[in-house]
Amino acid sequence: MFNLKNIFNEKSGEKVSKNTSSSFLGDGKAILDAVDDGVLAVDQKGNILAINPAAEQITGWSGSDAAGLVFNSVLKITNNDGAEMLDISNPVNRVLRTNENFTTRDLFIKTQSGKITPIFLAVNSIGGSNSGVVVVFRDISKELSDNREQAEFISTASHEMRTPVASIEGYLGLALNPATATIDARAKSFLEKAHENTQHLGQLFQDLLDITKAEDGRLKNEPVVLDATEFARDIWEGLKPKAENKGLEYIFMPDHNATGEKTIMPVFFIHADRDHLHEVLNNLFENAIKYTPSGTVAVNVTGDNDSVQISVKDSGIGIPAEDLPHLFQKFYRVDNSETREINGTGLGLFLSRKLTESIGGKLTVESEYKKGSVFTVKLPRITRENAESLKAKEDAKKSEEHQKIEQKRNQREIEEADRDINAILQDETMEHPNIETANNQSTPALTEPTAPENPKETENPQTQPMQTQEVLSAPTVQTVSQPQPQPQESAQSIQSVPQTVQPAQPTQPIAQNIAQVQTQQAYNQQTTQTIQQTNPSAASQNFSQTNPINTPVQPTLNDIERMKIEYAQKMMAQRQK
Repeated sequence: MFNLKNIFNEKSGEKVSKNTSSSFLGDGKAILDAVDDGVLAVDQKGNILAINPAAEQITGWSGSDAAGLVFNSVLKITNNDGAEMLDISNPVNRVLRTNENFTTRDLFIKTQSGKITPIFLAVNSIGGSNSGVVVVFRDISKELSDNREQAEFISTASHEMRTPVASIEGYLGLALNPATATIDARAKSFLEKAHENTQHLGQLFQDLLDITKAEDGRLKNEPVVLDATEFARDIWEGLKPKAENKGLEYIFMPDHNATGEKTIMPVFFIHADRDHLHEVLNNLFENAIKYTPSGTVAVNVTGDNDSVQISVKDSGIGIPAEDLPHLFQKFYRVDNSETREINGTGLGLFLSRKLTESIGGKLTVESEYKKGSVFTVKLPRITRENAESLKAKEDAKKSEEHQKIEQKRNQREIEEADRDINAILQDETMEHPNIETANNQSTPALTEPTAPENPKETENPQTQPMQTQEVLSAPTVQTVSQPQPQPQESAQSIQSVPQTVQPAQPTQPIAQNIAQVQTQQAYNQQTTQTIQQTNPSAASQNFSQTNPINTPVQPTLNDIERMKIEYAQKMMAQRQK
């Protein structure tokens, strides 16, 4: 008979060859050679006594090279970060010291070629403290790949199906609403059943999506400070109509002491993801109501200095002892006469445990068949001082996020105002062609001067100083320097002289509305008054030089930008009202 203990003899501390280990194994070698899982026999000192072909294939080590070596030279166990596990953190060392068996699917090994391989790992102690351990491991790369593909399919299918189901649910809700439809009692009963089943189907799709995220590690945790008692009470209140419809005694224990009188309970602060905890507690409370035909459902919140316990106790059908170990497995349902008529998928408790673990908690159950069950969520408790500090950080973060949202909203408001006022300016341009919109980045055209009235002015062009032609527009002044035209050139040749126009710069919004674009007459009067105040004798000459043919003044980019900003501010002020 094959007995693995035979290889752990008094010579186990010596250098062991492959032939020696084969003699230790005896007839059992054929059995180990046929096993698909890798197997290592390790003595109390950590030396490898035996290695089977599957282990050789997974690790990349041959049996002759591995026999007699320290196990972590061959089986380099790493964590998720790729760091090799040494000392007591290594599962093999832990079992060698404690004799407590160990099993996991969350570790990796680094093969001889340097490849990182995910493994299932089981380490079992053989005999007493003077014996070694047997290490069994399996490459689960393909299994994980298949699981990812399956999860991706479930996630995609659930997402695609959830949209039409939500649409159907919405239309059924409208059909059942007296304000939108009138139906007879018989049709209403049909629609209510369809609406209920549609809601159930939508929740199933949501559960499937959450499960794929939980298994892939894609669950997002956004912990916030919560008062556990108030949080549990809100969920309890939301399910109260369901319990009352079944005639159950529905109790929130923190509101009552043993005599049924009101009492004041201490505040239990926790730091957890609000949505995840809500889904867990809502599922547990709803299950208690669902699986309790009659009797009592009681929710309680207790705690000590380190932890908070939120529990729900019912006097329902209970859970058979043989089903308890499998209760939190995916798609597992208790199958008996009491549960067959109750709808369920076997996903709720599996997801509840995953969500509880994701927020640093633990979900447990105690139950006795046909007497009732108690489900408890245990979470770390934080002090009031820590709660206040975390709450201040949360408020600061919310304020910052709110400011960013407001900035984006204001930017959209300005963009909308920009489109609106550009449309208005475009209409104005149709009526007054000299007005240009802000998006048209052209500048006002230079005024073409007429030929000089006095012929003497062109007799000696070499002696004439350079003249400056000024183009005035409200409210900025743009200047272009040009030489005095030669006698043989026509007035039209001035247009070919390079023009340098200073671009308009944005200014503060001071215009009141589009009507403030000045008319030519008003602007000429203002300009004349300004020149007369500064140099009365040159007023007539200067104005004739700056605006020789009295052309209409065009609004500049400054005017248009000011009007746009003013218009946007007015729109935002109106919307805030």
